[in-house]
Amino acid sequence: MVVRWAIWTKRIIAALLALVFVPVLLLTLLASHACGTLLSTEFYKEQLREAAVYDFIYDDLLGEAVGSELEDGEELTGDTGLVAEDIVSSLRDVLPPDWLQDQTEEVLDSVGPYLLGSADSFTYTLSLADRTDAAQDTAVSLMERVDLHNVLFSQYVPEAVDNRLGDDRELAFGTELTRDETIEAIERIVTPDFVASHQSEAAEALASYLVGRTDSFSYTFTFTERRAALEEEIHQVLNRGDLPGYVRAEVLEPALRENVTEDVSMPFGVVAPQDEVLDAIRAAATPNWVEAETLRVLDSVIPFLSASIDQFTVTVPLEDRTDAAVAELSHAVKARYAALLATVPICTSAQLRALARGDPASVCRPQGFTTEDFLAVVGIDVEGDLGRAVHEMAPDELYFTEQDLLKEFERAESLKLVEDLRTAMLDGWTFDDEKLREALAEEDDELPEALDTLRRGFREGWTWTEQDLRDVIADPDSADAEEALAALDAGRAAFSGFRIFSAVLPFLTLVMLAVIAFLGSRSWPGRLQWAGGVLFVAAFIAFVLAGPLYGATVGPAFDEAREEATSDVDDRTEILLINKILETTNQASDEYNSGVRLRALLLALLGVLAAAGGVVLGRASPPGPPATQQGAEPPPNSPTADDGGEEGAEATADSESLAEESRPEEPVASQDDAPPADSDIPPTEEPSGEQEGPEENRPG
Repeated sequence: MVVRWAIWTKRIIAALLALVFVPVLLLTLLASHACGTLLSTEFYKEQLREAAVYDFIYDDLLGEAVGSELEDGEELTGDTGLVAEDIVSSLRDVLPPDWLQDQTEEVLDSVGPYLLGSADSFTYTLSLADRTDAAQDTAVSLMERVDLHNVLFSQYVPEAVDNRLGDDRELAFGTELTRDETIEAIERIVTPDFVASHQSEAAEALASYLVGRTDSFSYTFTFTERRAALEEEIHQVLNRGDLPGYVRAEVLEPALRENVTEDVSMPFGVVAPQDEVLDAIRAAATPNWVEAETLRVLDSVIPFLSASIDQFTVTVPLEDRTDAAVAELSHAVKARYAALLATVPICTSAQLRALARGDPASVCRPQGFTTEDFLAVVGIDVEGDLGRAVHEMAPDELYFTEQDLLKEFERAESLKLVEDLRTAMLDGWTFDDEKLREALAEEDDELPEALDTLRRGFREGWTWTEQDLRDVIADPDSADAEEALAALDAGRAAFSGFRIFSAVLPFLTLVMLAVIAFLGSRSWPGRLQWAGGVLFVAAFIAFVLAGPLYGATVGPAFDEAREEATSDVDDRTEILLINKILETTNQASDEYNSGVRLRALLLALLGVLAAAGGVVLGRASPPGPPATQQGAEPPPNSPTADDGGEEGAEATADSESLAEESRPEEPVASQDDAPPADSDIPPTEEPSGEQEGPEENRPG
């Protein structure tokens, strides 16, 4: 009885171990399959291929992202005239999906083993050397499609005008130029055709620099061909001012005041006052004369401003204006003589003789003489004398030079504008790598460094090692840099330990199944049945978990996660990215789970085959010895329950259960009926003494 309890105790333990075996087998399936999938870079490469991630980047993600940027009017793209398709197709030409896939897989092969703990270092070099020609050609083609004229006049020209002019600016000669007028004038000079004529050559120079084929670049936009258009704009601007008034007030008047500084004295105390002389000359400078001289000044000013000439001197002849002024002054002087004669007495005989000699002692009026007769008698040439006196004071010529012009612009605080205009016309406008860097720095301080990184990638490639990765993780600006590094190392160690654990776990699982089999039965057929049955049940449960249960829970969970992740997101690009990440993750999960499910199915089939093999083997084995009849004495040396032999009792129990239906009615023992070598019934010893026990009572 004790022996039977021991047997059933073992079987109960085996059954309990079988219950534990179910999660152990499931863990073994998950761990062993993870080593070939989740801990293998090949798995991730295959998932990216199956998810068509590389085509998705160009067909969906970049198109949406670039389109959003263009619609939002970003400074770098908003006014270029490009559409999203232009930019995306250019990127595809430079870095096609196949090339992107190759580089991504190289990254996985290099960095993956380090992150997964199977390597202590890595070195990855990305070289764009093989893409240099494509990049340069694509950059030139893309820049040629840019509406550069629109870019200039929607962004940079208005900004430059604001910096130089402000809202309005007073120029020389009383001319004012508004901001809008300035931009419109520049646009008539720098036409779309002019910009297009320089765009291709400039694009070639810039593209060569961007891909690192040159150490610097410089391109000069020359405006010589647009000089006529510039001079026309200058003429229109200056004509809006009071240039004749400037010539009269700033050229003629100062010269007169500087030279005509005294009265003109005539004989007999007649005087032509200074103011009268000045007024006469001013009156002689008629508006028509001033207008004509102004045009002559413009004929030199405009070429100077357009840098056609470096200096000029405009001579304004004033002699004829002085003659006209003297003629007017003569009438006034003669009138004064007439008035004088009207107030003096009639000449005496002595005074007449003195007048005749040309030596008048005093002023007197000859009887019957007119003023003209009197002037002739006394020898006064009013026009001649007055003309000589006025010409001696008034300048015969006035001069206007570039220095006078520059002083006028300086007075109006516009001298720098003139200097810049002349410099641009003389030297052109040069755009080089320094100006490019300055423009990039104004947009973002990190863009010049990004430019250097891009150029280095085309020339030398980028090399990345585990130290670079650790430096990125241990960002000094980060508050938890040490914790991040510690987490990286802990993760790598965990992956390495898991790999070892997953390698040992199948062996431990097999040992556990063997222990269950040996505890469940003493016979080999029974052991096979126990092992096969337990394996089938555990594998079937794993199959159900990885099959119907997985499909009923994981799929809806991913759908719910997708809705939750995108519910508060308005950016279409971000939504596309989230959906693709979840789609790829779901696909990888399905792929991993299908492998677990297949392994579980194979193990379940193996369990069925093992159990069936045990049944077949048990039926094919010879039957065991008959049970001892009631009241019969067992052989003296038989290991039965009566002598406390546990093995005999267990063997008897197994034999009864295996050969219950095939037990013979009259057992006759013989040598041929001996149990097989693998029977649970141990062989009995020959009875000692003179008499042998009956053959039919020997267990063989």
